[in-house]
Amino acid sequence: DYYVFCCLRAAAVMHRRPANWARAGAVFVMAWAAGAMGTCMSRRALCVGVGTFLCASKPARSAADPYERLQNVANAFNALESRWDEATSDCRFGEVKRDLLETVNKERLLEEASTFATFNKEKTMDVLCKRSTVLVRGLINGPAALKVEGDLRLLASEVPDVDSDAFVELIEAWSERRSAASAAAFASQTGDLSALNAYTKGKEDGGSENLQQARENTKAAATALRQALAIVAKGRGLS
Repeated sequence: DYYVFCCLRAAAVMHRRPANWARAGAVFVMAWAAGAMGTCMSRRALCVGVGTFLCASKPARSAADPYERLQNVANAFNALESRWDEATSDCRFGEVKRDLLETVNKERLLEEASTFATFNKEKTMDVLCKRSTVLVRGLINGPAALKVEGDLRLLASEVPDVDSDAFVELIEAWSERRSAASAAAFASQTGDLSALNAYTKGKEDGGSENLQQARENTKAAATALRQALAIVAKGRGLS
């Protein structure tokens, strides 16, 4: 939906320039209000789009403890993982339902359009989507994610000696998987058929090979980060 897209763009502005928080916030409020009015966008999709991004950037910058910053990043990756399909779907497109274009359905078309067009376009249109990695790339290439490796190394002194080798391997796994996810997400946006050609919402997207690789690598990176944090928690006596 268009309003979800607006929120994602707002999040991107907030991500690049903190001074633009007020302007981006206005776009967020506009989109939220539209959702409350009953557009085909769901509030959950809106929260996934903006909430996931903000969890990965703003809180991470304000946390003084590297462990807390890393927890914020891990939470953001968890949210993205659990709502992947919603976060990678751009459903701002549509076409009038073909059966309504038939002469015998002219009166029905006029009635549906006059009654529901303002609030629910799904009555008269087939909603079309394209795959988008705007949110995914914003998260895995954001400042919080790029600081993960450095923050993990800051916490290396708190790692029990018995886990030191495993901890180093997890740092390397995070770095490799995050980079692979970034590359695959970029390739998806420019090469996957589902990102170039619209498909009917709720049906097969037509091909998302690169996007699937991005998902697998994003999940693997998040797993490595969670495991590294578990080792730090062990060293702190938190588990």
